[in-house]
Amino acid sequence: MSVFPILSFILGIFLTFFIFFTKNNLGKKNYVRYFLGAVTFIYSLLSLDTFTTANKFKLPVYVWFFSFLLFSLVGFLFYAFTKNLAQKHSDDKKWILFFSLFSVLKIVFFIYASSYIDKTAPLSDSKYLKFFEIEFILSSMINLYFFYKSAQFFKRKNAVIDLEDKNHVYFHWINLLLKANVLLVFAILLEAIFAFFDASLFPILFKIEPIFYTIFFFVLVYSLMYFPVFALTGDHEDVDTIPKYKNSKLHNSSELFDRIDSLVTSEKLYLSYKLKLNVIAERLKCPVPYVSQAINENKKMSFSDYINSFRIEEAKKKLLQENPDTIFAIAIDVGFNSKAAFYNAFKKLTNTTPTQYRKENLAKAEVF
Repeated sequence: MSVFPILSFILGIFLTFFIFFTKNNLGKKNYVRYFLGAVTFIYSLLSLDTFTTANKFKLPVYVWFFSFLLFSLVGFLFYAFTKNLAQKHSDDKKWILFFSLFSVLKIVFFIYASSYIDKTAPLSDSKYLKFFEIEFILSSMINLYFFYKSAQFFKRKNAVIDLEDKNHVYFHWINLLLKANVLLVFAILLEAIFAFFDASLFPILFKIEPIFYTIFFFVLVYSLMYFPVFALTGDHEDVDTIPKYKNSKLHNSSELFDRIDSLVTSEKLYLSYKLKLNVIAERLKCPVPYVSQAINENKKMSFSDYINSFRIEEAKKKLLQENPDTIFAIAIDVGFNSKAAFYNAFKKLTNTTPTQYRKENLAKAEVF
């Protein structure tokens, strides 16, 4: 008896509860975690189905039905999770229509075929086996496509501009996991194709794949929940990489920029090193890309440079005090999370270092 699928089922159920009931950094929008929880629950259901099939146990037909029906939705649900967490905006109506039609076809086939299949008999004895194998291959291809699209969210280099140093490490770690996830799904697809021509390979697919994939997915989900670089980057668009917003529905960005500027300056939001695009967007109740566009078009600079310009002005005042704090202390006080980040921003915006700035301005003061 293979115990790997049942272990995968137990771990998957635990992971689903972990997503729904553990405090994490996925934000206040519950539907984001619902998408992720749905993915892990479907995999749990598939593992249970695999366990009963491999060990010839009788399973209620509705469990088999839902595992068969929902498998093709795994990739799309994960894509919906990453898209919403990254605050991407796209029209997925065509995909919803596609999955609706595909699901109807699967339901019709299932109703017709299930009455002729004995789940307690060897699967290889079923004359409908090849049809189920073809469906599994097609669903795996669909899942592979959407897992690949999810991984593409990390491909844009400018998406990491506003990340702090430690979050760059998290970014590359999750980037690696998502790429590995694509390769893993591709390997499962190849295995399914080989099994189509050689049914003896199915025991391997049943016994090894569920627990291996569930453990991997546990690591991926945990990383996404506790290293939420999607939420940190938002939908960042740098002025140098996207000079025009041809497809944007925001036609007058000056009014929005005035609101942004008023909020940032009146509450001195720039003093927090955690300030990101999505924070301002949530406060103003507008899409993240609009905030980026308003700053780019009205200040001709990126979001990070815009925020750092306020921080540098605060730092200049502190540097010229009679008994100034250390450079590191000033950097922390004005909203930077490291001395290096402060030096780089100061040099970029003033063309000098904090130490040189202090010496030059104190020398001028002595002259007068």
